[in-house]
Amino acid sequence: MKKTPLLLSLLLLVGCKSTSSSSSSTSSSSSSPIELNGFHKAESINENMTLFDVYSSQSTPNLPSIGEYDILVLPIEIEGYPFADEDLQTIEIATTGSAEQTGYWETLPSYYEKSSYGALRINCEVAPVVKIDKTPQELLDSTSDPASYCLNEGLNQYKGDVKKFDHNGDGLIDATIMIYSCPDAGHSREIASIDPYADYFWAYTYFNGEALPDADPDDPVGFYYFWSSLDFFQDAGEGKIDCHTIIHEFGHILGADDYYDADFAVNGYDNPAGGSIMMDCNVGDMDMATKLLYGWSKPYVVSEDSTLTIKPSESSGDCILIADHWNGTGFDEFLLLELYTPTGLNELDSKQAYPDLGATLPSEAGVKLWHVDNRLVYGPGFLNGMNFQDVAYLTDEETASGEYEKYSQIDGRFYTNCLAIAASNSDYARCVSLLGQDIFSLQLIQAGGEYTFDRTDVNTANADLFHTGDTFDMDESEFFPSGKLNNGASLPVSISFDSVSGKEAKITITYHE
Repeated sequence: MKKTPLLLSLLLLVGCKSTSSSSSSTSSSSSSPIELNGFHKAESINENMTLFDVYSSQSTPNLPSIGEYDILVLPIEIEGYPFADEDLQTIEIATTGSAEQTGYWETLPSYYEKSSYGALRINCEVAPVVKIDKTPQELLDSTSDPASYCLNEGLNQYKGDVKKFDHNGDGLIDATIMIYSCPDAGHSREIASIDPYADYFWAYTYFNGEALPDADPDDPVGFYYFWSSLDFFQDAGEGKIDCHTIIHEFGHILGADDYYDADFAVNGYDNPAGGSIMMDCNVGDMDMATKLLYGWSKPYVVSEDSTLTIKPSESSGDCILIADHWNGTGFDEFLLLELYTPTGLNELDSKQAYPDLGATLPSEAGVKLWHVDNRLVYGPGFLNGMNFQDVAYLTDEETASGEYEKYSQIDGRFYTNCLAIAASNSDYARCVSLLGQDIFSLQLIQAGGEYTFDRTDVNTANADLFHTGDTFDMDESEFFPSGKLNNGASLPVSISFDSVSGKEAKITITYHE
């Protein structure tokens, strides 16, 4: 869960600079054979525009997704709920240990090393226990934001040098993990009675906005963090350490959005990504669209009739990108194909149901076809406290170069522009101009041709993946009623899935009038 920004009205007339991360892109280990011409392997991705640049433009710099970083872990002991020795051991293993030590799946560092193909390395340091002399009720009664309060208290009690947790020297600690000792509102009736909507005692990622004026390179302050109960490690049962939740939350630290439907209570259920990926329902590997945003893979880009063979995405990073005109970044609209297999980071969740999901990942190999719309907009930011106030989309040239309009005028006032991904899978996170529209950032195109992810009991199944002999035609798809992309461009392609197995998929893309 990623909380919606609530304080960025302070960006009014404040310099939101277009900055560039010092991190560089990486290539995957893919070695797929070329069958015909008509496509090329991208040599680079996100050269001048990264998620770090996007969030820095909003004055909320996140942790870059490429490189090696030291991360501070604070065990938060809340009054009345002391940590046991085994609790602290659980936190240590989950954030610093090996996958084998969990007795179940992956740890935070082991997952991201594998999912990023070695591009991201996380070195966590677990601090001594932070004593909070307030009960959960007292935290709610005496603080406006219990998590930020505990973050500040934790840093006050930490005796080490925090500068190593500020990689770019901007005076803000890049990321802090807080694991609190009391139950969360989903696991405890007692906590739910004082926090009935799980606004505070849950798992979420946010930032400490009040720290911005105090940013100090010599004594960095806590900023981006995620906050999670010890209970989430225990969902897999006794003797097992379940890291699904902290892995999901760390994806937000890197800048990815939630792909599940957060509007169901108001607008009815609509889960276009199908619940089959880490940033949707906390399961399996990251999807390849998010990996492109992170810079972890470089796609095969199709420009004319082509036949390509790709390997499983979880191990190779292979994916095929089809666009009317690709701008060289993950911040664009396109079709994306990847070969899903129930192996590697997908294996566990394909064999047994993750408790919060209630269903397994597909048990068979098959190709996932995604409609991705991660185009960027610029504008003054979160003036209404909820949705990004946008002015216009960036052009392909502006996105590729990282150079865009620096100022805009709304209602007679001038603002320094910030950036945001315009679309979302939830209305609450869409930019203002897209509110009320079904413009999704990530949608799984189901092989059966019919959209069924509008019911709470439906998740991605084997039948939703493309297998040998299946076809897809953009002009005849229910998922594209106008036959066009969201940007209004035609993409007259048909796709034939010539052969699909757990080892590779041979796919033919044909352009037609």
